[in-house]
Amino acid sequence: MKRILLSIFVLCLAVLGMQAQLLWKVESPSGNVGSSYIVGTYHLAPGAMTDSIAGLRQALAETEQLYGELEMGAMKSPEAMQAMIKAMMLPQGTTLSSLFDETTRQQLDAMLKEYLRAGLDNPGLNAMSPMAVMSQLVISISSKAHPESMGVESFDTYLQTEAKALGKPVYGLETTAQQVDILFGMPLPRQTEQLEYFILNEQSILEQAQATVTAYFRQDLPAMFEASMKKFGNKYDSTPEEEDKLIYNRNKDWAEKLTPIFQQKPTLVAVGAGHLPSERGLLELLRKAGFKVTEYKASK
Repeated sequence: MKRILLSIFVLCLAVLGMQAQLLWKVESPSGNVGSSYIVGTYHLAPGAMTDSIAGLRQALAETEQLYGELEMGAMKSPEAMQAMIKAMMLPQGTTLSSLFDETTRQQLDAMLKEYLRAGLDNPGLNAMSPMAVMSQLVISISSKAHPESMGVESFDTYLQTEAKALGKPVYGLETTAQQVDILFGMPLPRQTEQLEYFILNEQSILEQAQATVTAYFRQDLPAMFEASMKKFGNKYDSTPEEEDKLIYNRNKDWAEKLTPIFQQKPTLVAVGAGHLPSERGLLELLRKAGFKVTEYKASK
């Protein structure tokens, strides 16, 4: 479950030089369709990252459509916004402060006041779910660490905007309902445990996030994945079921959806970098489906 914290935490990143391992070429076994590409992203990294990944502009120009985890515009619909707000709120009659003992409650109140400038005496905050509050804390902490990344279009949104500007259709591999469930659908007791871990272990989370980010900018996807999935042998570690829901089941679903898509049109896919590596990662699943998947090599 620490990977859920990390996947929120490393959203706002400074733009550094990037090379090929974030961009992968996918060739259909039939050979009668042009090349497709997959790029690994961090979801709230700035759109300027596009120009730091060799070959990404070319991949965007050469492909005929773009698939993201979600078509970003869909999240702006009134229905999606209402579903998101509902998922972020606690059940009627339950408050955030009631979920913790006095010591943890005081620590949470202090953290909220430091980063969000409002404490548990704020009715709106006190009615929010632990995962929603944790998300707000992470975004605030990240904005302070990387203020240059805030207030600009995110990497994923920017790619989709650019694709649309080029007249290319943009689609999502998941629905807004699926995304809301992934973000906020965890059982309340487990959400409470995760926020408790965040309160008590802020520094270790920051250190683990930094290790993940460092590996990402080294273009070392296996090391990035290993850092993000590190376990500490306590109750806060992700369970296999949680990892399946967050990562592996989604990888399998996306590979199945992309198999016919890649055989119909050259396509650019932009999904979180953590979904690409490992034996159960998207790249390996596509290889097993018969595709030739290779690291992008810039022409000299």
